[in-house]
Amino acid sequence: NYARFVSYTAKLNWFLPALLIPLAAIVTTAAETLLGLLLALGWNTRITALLSGILLTTFALAMTIPLGVKAPLSFSVFSAAGGAFILAT
Repeated sequence: NYARFVSYTAKLNWFLPALLIPLAAIVTTAAETLLGLLLALGWNTRITALLSGILLTTFALAMTIPLGVKAPLSFSVFSAAGGAFILAT
C-alpha cells in the first residue's frame, strides 16, 4: 500500500527531511515510469538512457547505506544502471 511505500522511501532517503519524503516518492516513481516509457518508445534514446543510468545509480547508492550492498545487488540495480549506461553509449 502507499503508506508502506512512503515508509520505504523514507528508509532509503534517510538524508532528506521528513517533509520531502512523500514528494520524493511521487517524483522518483514518476521519473522511473516516464524514463521507462521513453526508452520503450525510443525517444532520444541516448539522453533517456543516460538519465535512467543516473537515476538507477542514485537509487542503488541510496539503497546501499541503510540496507547494505546485498540489497541493490539482489535487485540487480547496478547491472540495470550499467545496461542503461551501455545503451547511452
